[in-house]
Amino acid sequence: MRILLVMRGVPGCGKSTWIKEHDLEEYTLSPDNIRLMFSAPELGLDGKYHISSKCDKYVWSFLNERLEARMKNGDTTVIDATHTKESYLKEYKKLCKQYNYRMIVVDFSSIDLDTIKLRNYRRESYKQVPEEVIDRMYQQISNPLQGNYEIYKYDEFPNLDNFVYKINGNNYNKVVVFGDIHNCYSPLKEYFDKNPESDKNLYVFVGDYFDRGIQGKEVLQFCLDHCEKENFIFLTGNHEKWIGNWLKDGDNANITPDFKDSLLQFGELKSELSKFYRRLKLATKVIFGKDFDHYFFNITHGGLSSHLSFQTSAIQCIKGVGDYGDLEKVEEAFDKHNESSIVQSVGHHYYNVHGHRNINENPTISKSGYNINLEGKVEFGGELRIVELNYDDSGMHINPIKIKNNIFKEGLEEQRNEDYTNKSIIGDLEHSTLIHKKDLGNGIVSYNFSREAFFSQKWNKLTTTARGLFVDSKTNQVVARSYPKFFEAEQHPSTQWRNLEKKLVFPVTAYLKENGFLGIVSVWNDQLFIASKSTNQGDYALNFQYILNTHVNCDKLKEYLKKNNCSAIFECINPFKDPHIIEYVNEKVVLLDIVQNDFTDTFKSYDEVFNLAKEIGCKPKEMCKIFNTFEELKSFVEAFDKDDKNEIEGFVFVDQNNFMLKYKTPFYKFWKEMRKMKEYINKGNNKEYCSTKTTLPGQYELMHSLFIFMNNIKQKGIDLDTLSIIDIRNKYLQENL
Repeated sequence: MRILLVMRGVPGCGKSTWIKEHDLEEYTLSPDNIRLMFSAPELGLDGKYHISSKCDKYVWSFLNERLEARMKNGDTTVIDATHTKESYLKEYKKLCKQYNYRMIVVDFSSIDLDTIKLRNYRRESYKQVPEEVIDRMYQQISNPLQGNYEIYKYDEFPNLDNFVYKINGNNYNKVVVFGDIHNCYSPLKEYFDKNPESDKNLYVFVGDYFDRGIQGKEVLQFCLDHCEKENFIFLTGNHEKWIGNWLKDGDNANITPDFKDSLLQFGELKSELSKFYRRLKLATKVIFGKDFDHYFFNITHGGLSSHLSFQTSAIQCIKGVGDYGDLEKVEEAFDKHNESSIVQSVGHHYYNVHGHRNINENPTISKSGYNINLEGKVEFGGELRIVELNYDDSGMHINPIKIKNNIFKEGLEEQRNEDYTNKSIIGDLEHSTLIHKKDLGNGIVSYNFSREAFFSQKWNKLTTTARGLFVDSKTNQVVARSYPKFFEAEQHPSTQWRNLEKKLVFPVTAYLKENGFLGIVSVWNDQLFIASKSTNQGDYALNFQYILNTHVNCDKLKEYLKKNNCSAIFECINPFKDPHIIEYVNEKVVLLDIVQNDFTDTFKSYDEVFNLAKEIGCKPKEMCKIFNTFEELKSFVEAFDKDDKNEIEGFVFVDQNNFMLKYKTPFYKFWKEMRKMKEYINKGNNKEYCSTKTTLPGQYELMHSLFIFMNNIKQKGIDLDTLSIIDIRNKYLQENL
């Protein structure tokens, strides 16, 4: 929170003890601690060692520098110093005004002098202060402060949780929370047209009122008209910094063109906008319930991983905990807090309500029910997300609402994606713990999602981007790239059938999914750059390079890729050195796609893929079927789900927005599971292999029979590692047909 606690009292009065008792040591800046950084204790005229004040000029300069750095983040901060001179407080007050902080003086002046001297005597010797210094300071602090300060006596200081802005939801018929507005007045107006404004309701807005949309004047007028109403609460979003910049620097301010356009539609409104800016809250906690049934709605712009508290920093209220793409991890942590026995035992239910981020287009209410996401891409033609909250004798009621925005700037989302520059993306990749970076030499690095991201399913914009991505570390230019990570049906929220019905833009095309490994080709420094498995080195890359040179006209491929600054993505199939699940007779490469060497995920058309494949002498990916409706697609998949005789890996479905998902056949999934069983048996395991993936009639019996068959092979002294699952399948069929 933007709160500065300033201790005021002479040495030995108990300031540091009070800080420790309130669990605020980690939030404290102390001149004495900084003095010990500049100089060790020095021997005094009394023959004892004391903390030296010779470097105080540097000590206070350092403290003020650190204080301002904390204020930029909006961190709760405590300053543990005597502050006998009011001049120090005046300097803090200036900073508090600049960074919109609440400054509170904790006063220890009421403690009597004898008690202070006794406490000073009992301190560690190097911390003791000469009595004449204490006498002088005590005299100074006895003079009342002349300025206007918020002051609490140390023994009358309220509970820290009282400094969190709380609202009793029981006092209202309902509490209505609105997601990001982004200059989109139309859906906001639609809500109030259907639900007229009432003094009996509380209206909370999570922030980001301006920018991007095209109804800035109307939104700005709405904010100015309502900001002083007691039942309207406006929270701070990350885009509200443009208001602060404009109020500070006027026409020379660093503001976005959209915000500037909104301002130009008004006359002189600095005083009105300043009033709105001052009314902005960081966060609020709305509380419902009675007796042992309480509901706490922690409402911020960015989203938190635990409940809102006095210690929560402003920057985390505004931008959220973690990186922009860490939303799922944040919500998972919040759920764990809710599951704790302590929370449950006292009948408390905590909710995390926020806007700001929703890369994976998650629903308004999470599966657990405790995370409420109000970011709906309203400025891109999405929806304004709203949630209505009320509590009555039957319990807590949570009603999510979505209102489509039909007035928006065409192409805005694409423009925003382009603005997500190479430098910023690569900076995010560098700092993410879920991304593995590999130095390939010659200034080229590759980025791939980590094992943790894969096995824990921690997918976000970064982890899906980092898949076969090769970058020049000096220029940040993309050297070569593959597909972003895409998912199998039902593997991810975005590919669950209930979501696909709304998401897919038809017609949707099905392409045959070949069963090999991916190879990537680009041109760098006028040479073909050939890679696989996140490297241009190793067995897979060399295998791909050999087959490519054998079966493809590489000169024509190079000419095309160089001219268009693209990467060609191939499926490489080598049944002799790298057999998978599906049987092939000959080695080959199949041209799957052509993608621009940038971060825009721009793919060439199928016609262009087909023509390039013909030009360079290889097969293009095989187009199998086009679906015009969701029902056609779902029926097609359901038919394949019932048949385990289709000896193909599956299909890749691609819609008109180039959204991709995978489908794998029962045949492929069964024999992939049998490959795992082969490895299981070869390790000496004799216990029957169990699998939940054998769901079709007859598959369990076949698995049992194969278990015996493979064990018999192993007992003959044959190493199962020398046989592929294709070899075993063919042997089994030969002996059992």
